Formats: sequence, C-alpha cells, structure tokens
Amino acid sequence: MNAAEPSGNCVGTATFTSRQPSIFVDGDGKLQNASKEMLYAEKGEFEMMTVNSATNVPRFSFSRKYVWRFQEEKAAKPEISIWFVKPGTEQIDYLFHTFHVQNVSKTGDSDNCVVHVECSGGHLCVEDFYSSNYAFAIHDQPDGETEESILKSWNMLHEVRGPKKDQVIETTFTRA
Repeated sequence: MNAAEPSGNCVGTATFTSRQPSIFVDGDGKLQNASKEMLYAEKGEFEMMTVNSATNVPRFSFSRKYVWRFQEEKAAKPEISIWFVKPGTEQIDYLFHTFHVQNVSKTGDSDNCVVHVECSGGHLCVEDFYSSNYAFAIHDQPDGETEESILKSWNMLHEVRGPKKDQVIETTFTRA
C-alpha cells in the first residue's frame, strides 16, 4: 500500500435501478447493445484513518453513478460491463471495465436457496492494472405463484498495481 494515499472507510447507500438498455456507439466506433441494463448510484461519507485518533478525523461526502450492462448472447460466458456516467447525467460516457461470470453455485434447499455468483476481470488504466473480483449472494424467495430473486449482499475487490497506484479497494454491500 502507498502510505502517501489516503486510507479509510466509506459508509453509504447504493442502489440499482433497472432501465431500458441503451444502444450507442462507443469511443472506438463499435455499436454497443445489451440484454439488460441498470443504473448504479452510490453516495455516502468517506472517513480517513489517522495516526492520532485524538485529532479531528477528516471526512468528506462521495457520490458516483455507473451503468451496469449484462450481455448473455455475445460471449460463451455471460459478461457484465460497467460504464462511467457523464457527470450530471445518467447517460453512458465510457467503459470502466468488463468482467465475466466464472462460477455459479447454490446452497440451501428449495425453500431457502442462495445462489452464489463469482465474477472476475481486469483492465489497464494508463499504466496501472486493475484486477477485479466480484461475489454476489442472491436469495431465491418463493412467494406462491412467482419466484423472486433478491440480491442480499455482494463483495467487490479491486487490486490496483502499477507505477502510480498500489492499493486494494475492498467493498462489502449488504441489503438494508
């Protein structure tokens, strides 16, 4: 870890909102289409770790939006791409990264089944490489005539290595 970079904890909320998939031409001139699309929005407060806990702890607000796009027809393994959003809008700007479903497993019985989905991917950002892993826990909840799946929790881990960055960003999301 780079001691010169701020470290700390974030606490906040994150939401996914389903929406009609966007069709657009990306910066490389490729037509982008998806099977499903969700707007992801996060906001909260970052509290920096300090050497001396007697001093005032620096805090600041954060917020960010991304578009998550699910593509099941294009690849042998389903893939999810995450796109930055143009500031002040909900429109797709440019690609953050793509990751692929690596493993799906189930635990529990038909009344209380949990589906575990593991995904991974990576991308080069200038000269720094982001290696990313995601793990989702989805509870299948039978409710009579229909079955509803509920995302209960997920973890995200980004390891960033390169000449400018040496950091680990670990995030755990749990349903309120």
